[in-house]
Amino acid sequence: MRGRIDVLKKDADQNALVANQASQGAAAAKAQVDELIADQSSKQAAIQGQIAQAQADQAKVDAAQVELGKELASIIAQQAAQAAAARPTSSAPSGGANAGAWFVNPTANNPIVVTSPYGMRLQPILKIWRLHAGIDLVDRCNQPVYAGRDGTVLKRQTIEGDGNRVVIDHGWVNGQSLMTAYNHLNTFAASTGQAVRAGQLIGYAGMTGGVSTGCHLDFQVYINGTTVNPAPYLGL
Repeated sequence: MRGRIDVLKKDADQNALVANQASQGAAAAKAQVDELIADQSSKQAAIQGQIAQAQADQAKVDAAQVELGKELASIIAQQAAQAAAARPTSSAPSGGANAGAWFVNPTANNPIVVTSPYGMRLQPILKIWRLHAGIDLVDRCNQPVYAGRDGTVLKRQTIEGDGNRVVIDHGWVNGQSLMTAYNHLNTFAASTGQAVRAGQLIGYAGMTGGVSTGCHLDFQVYINGTTVNPAPYLGL
């Protein structure tokens, strides 16, 4: 009888040990699951934070572009009223960095290299398609940025999205208002109201604006206050 009791006790102890090990394993597994859930929640919160920040940044960019559009429209209206007496219409140049180009190369990189074209592109965080209103040109950090054509510096400003930018008014060309913008500059080398010549230094390339992923020049062309694809006007 005693031998039987010892066997039963041994079995009971073994079962208790197995149960304890199983309990510990279950607790460890639950802890891992809880950790994974917490990690996923943290990542999801971070993603939501990035989306909210991107939405806020984009709203600022949109507001800045609306204000710029209003300013350009007002300026163009004034120019149109004074064009005949104060600013005769010029024609597109026959020379430049490339045959048929309206502008000389605004970058220190020769030949001009486009890294992102004009047109619709996917916003990586918001996952929405938006117009890229210029072309991104290779220009390393702190390399010179040049005026594409004779004109007057209309604006030297810092705005959300475009960062440090210079806007140049080139007057009337073929009966239309012609302006250019040079975005994401690291520093300025021209002042508002300054007359500049084609190829004159106006700033240095950078990545300002909060949405730029690296140093380059975002070059924009405005005709009658509306952006157009700059590539043909650079002879590309």
